[in-house]
Amino acid sequence: MNSLRQRFAHTKDIFSYVGPSLLILLAWDILITALYLYDPEWALWMDVPTAPTTILGSALILFIGFSTNSAYARWWDARGLWGLMNNNSRNFAREVEMIIKDDQQKKNLVYRHIAYVHALRCRLFDQSPWQDITPFLPQEEREALKEANNAPNLILLETGRQIAAIAKKEALDTIQIQTLETTLSAISHAQGGMEKIKSTPLPHQYTFFPMLFIEFFCILLPISAVDTLGIATPLATTIVGFLLFILNRLGKDMQSPFSLQSANCLPLDDITAMIETDQLQGLTWLK
Repeated sequence: MNSLRQRFAHTKDIFSYVGPSLLILLAWDILITALYLYDPEWALWMDVPTAPTTILGSALILFIGFSTNSAYARWWDARGLWGLMNNNSRNFAREVEMIIKDDQQKKNLVYRHIAYVHALRCRLFDQSPWQDITPFLPQEEREALKEANNAPNLILLETGRQIAAIAKKEALDTIQIQTLETTLSAISHAQGGMEKIKSTPLPHQYTFFPMLFIEFFCILLPISAVDTLGIATPLATTIVGFLLFILNRLGKDMQSPFSLQSANCLPLDDITAMIETDQLQGLTWLK
């Protein structure tokens, strides 16, 4: 039942993307077909060779494919960076457990990291993080972070400072300190990659020109095909237009993996919830 609901919701989303454009295209296809069938003068005018349309369609498919592949590469890079964040979060929790002796300090560092991933998610989604990080950071630090331009970066910086203080207090050796620092650097590197994707969108031409060419092609297609397809022209050309609109919209959505307005937005709520669960369970497992 849930699977059917999800499929229905997905289908509804698809038609909400292209519904208005598809209706306009269908009306145009019906108009061209009616003129061809019932007006001999229009029939002569619409005797257009199919070769130019075929060449244009082939070039258009290549162009849309290139644009969609570029967008998918951004989406996959973003997902890969969050995979690295998840893995390094587990590494951090394990290293804290093995290296830090004081249980309260262990808990504090794990809590700080949970606050960090929630703050990072909210930064990428342009949301307020305060409700999510309140259980994990002291009030004084939360108040200071409200003035920050990059709250997750400052949380990570303070985590590094606290580890340095613990290392001095517990006399950790160089290898232990370097192990923790390497993991924090990997986490910071992943954040930088996410922020680069967030702040550097694909050029506007990747969205504008494919849609412009699709519209031109969809206007030309029924004129070129009606002599061959006849009364079946509206059905056939509308299906072709539907596929082109969907491919273009898919590429447009994947350009913004951190946009809540995108149907292909990364499920960061689920990912950060999973990280939080892993971190908290690590504090109590077999104790």
